[in-house]
Amino acid sequence: MDNSARVIAVTITPGFFMPCYRINRGIDVSSRDHGGSFNVEVTFSWIHGGHPAGPVTHAQSIDSTTYMALLDPMWIRAQGARTAISSQPDHGSLMTTTASVYVNDARGNRINQCDAEVTSFIYP
Repeated sequence: MDNSARVIAVTITPGFFMPCYRINRGIDVSSRDHGGSFNVEVTFSWIHGGHPAGPVTHAQSIDSTTYMALLDPMWIRAQGARTAISSQPDHGSLMTTTASVYVNDARGNRINQCDAEVTSFIYP
């Protein structure tokens, strides 16, 4: 079974990362149309100056992502929020991201919906 969300691309601008997610369509519809309280959490790690940098973690509600496209009957593409970073990745270096979907129960306890999905990219 695929995880409920994964990072499929990252836009990198000075001082920010902005993830593009593939999100399960049922979770997206539940969040946007029916008030579901699903959240997506992303963690970024990268290389700066030849040394590991990060991790930086950001969470947001799925209904606050920007819907981009229907990929197929099961998946949508959505743009996540900009996440501030303290340093830029080295060109040609590896960036690693993890994404996971969760909800909070009535007491505020986190319930993970799936395992974290790890994706790596080479920064151009």
